[in-house]
Amino acid sequence: MKTWQDAAADARFSGGAAAAGSLAMLAVCASRSVGSATAAINAPSHIVWGDVALRKNAPSLRYTVPGLALHVGSALFWGVLYEKFLAPPAGAGAPTMLRNAGLATAGAALVDLRLVPSRLTPGFERRLPRTGLLMVYGAFALGLAVGGCAAAQRRQASRLSPAQRDSPELQALGPFATPSERPSAARAVA
Repeated sequence: MKTWQDAAADARFSGGAAAAGSLAMLAVCASRSVGSATAAINAPSHIVWGDVALRKNAPSLRYTVPGLALHVGSALFWGVLYEKFLAPPAGAGAPTMLRNAGLATAGAALVDLRLVPSRLTPGFERRLPRTGLLMVYGAFALGLAVGGCAAAQRRQASRLSPAQRDSPELQALGPFATPSERPSAARAVA
């Protein structure tokens, strides 16, 4: 199992990708349902400013910046938990990555939407229809899986010696080459 420090380092990728994907989906869904891409991004700032933030549609320093910060901070928090307890090792198949990311996202949604007091919910659940929420949490799960895969590949590549990392065969494959794509000499050491 990863240390908390390793999980936090890897969450930059998984949590970061989950934040980016879910923010993009929040903007798309809010634009369609409310007519403002920032309405759902402003919503998390209700934690700071109260329910008035749930009615703000226009971008602003007062509502959009805290909303972004709270959303990204939450995604990184869930990314750390995902990396610590559910992230599969490098080379795990896509079904395993998606399943584990889906489990982490289901846990996040349960906490976000059912277990915390209403003042601590994300707020965008009050601005989006149910289908929009499903799309946002789906994008979150996909981001965890893709970012988690990148983190696992980065961690695996960091275990190679500098000579192995600099070999022309590995450079041609790119930074995210899986163990099965590596030349046999590098695979034996990895």
